[in-house]
Amino acid sequence: MSTLERDGIRFNYEVLGEGPAVVFCHGLTGDLEIPKAFIGSMQDYRLVFMDCRAHGRTEPVGPPEKLNFNTFAEDYLALVDHLGIDRFILGGISMGAGVTARFASLWPERLQGIVLVRPAWLDKPLPENLAILPKVAKILEETGLEKGAQTFGQLPEFPAYTRFTGDSPEKVWKVCEQPGYVERRIRLDRIPKDCPTSSWEEVEKIEIPALVVGSQRDATHPWEFAVEWAQRLPNAELVEIPPKWENDDVHSEAFHPHLKSFLDRVAKNS
Repeated sequence: MSTLERDGIRFNYEVLGEGPAVVFCHGLTGDLEIPKAFIGSMQDYRLVFMDCRAHGRTEPVGPPEKLNFNTFAEDYLALVDHLGIDRFILGGISMGAGVTARFASLWPERLQGIVLVRPAWLDKPLPENLAILPKVAKILEETGLEKGAQTFGQLPEFPAYTRFTGDSPEKVWKVCEQPGYVERRIRLDRIPKDCPTSSWEEVEKIEIPALVVGSQRDATHPWEFAVEWAQRLPNAELVEIPPKWENDDVHSEAFHPHLKSFLDRVAKNS
């Protein structure tokens, strides 16, 4: 593990392998271990992962007002500059897909291609599929971890949030028991209330190759969102893979050939 000092924050990152650079960003409340496991072994590429601010081993949280897509994109720009990477392929899962889209809007000249996996935002803040998250932050603030599960299960958004998985409030709430989750609850409030773009016009100007990946039966990452991003990006390929909640391994294995094909095609033509 290595660190990057920026904005009074120590960012934790990891670099694996050699070859064309592929930078991959995790989702909200995740860490770099998630995209590492999701991508798996990828020969002939230099894989770069980082814990976003308020995530993983990156500390401290920093100013709450900077928990947004624009700042996260700036953090990744600082990382690739720190590593001396000029052009690269950038991808991300869920929130990471939003960070990728934001980066592509700001600095398309730095990118060979982008990969958006299970996007959870469109062009508006606080989409319906994420509306429950700021309420979770409020429950953690007012009720605490031990008594929060009951309140969480009574939220009107809860049935839609678990309509495919059928999980109980107690099972879903267990994620809050992760180290640092309660202390970093502000991220559940701030980040969903932002969005990767406020204008589809800027997205439609991103002409670099794009791979958009989505799943049916995913309440948090609607398939329709992946379809929308693929339609808006001028040079995008849309693929469907089985939902993560059904089987994590099958989900990842279905993604690998699409990613490998995309990387090989883009890296060779850039």
